[in-house]
Amino acid sequence: MAHRICIVSAYRPDLFDEARHALSLGQNIEVIVDRRIGDRRTIARDASGTDRRRRNIEDELRTEGYAIVEQQ
Repeated sequence: MAHRICIVSAYRPDLFDEARHALSLGQNIEVIVDRRIGDRRTIARDASGTDRRRRNIEDELRTEGYAIVEQQ
């Protein structure tokens, strides 16, 4: 089973404790706060210039206040 991460929007701190309690009960999931700062409209690229993001979670963070992703 893959390790999952629940990323809570920094603008929704009220969701952090609730998500941590609800999601961590017997599941392989970690709850963290989104710490990214700055302009998020740029595409993340590694040194080779390829896009390393698997999916864009910005809409989920903005509308739902959180996003759940799998760590590989």
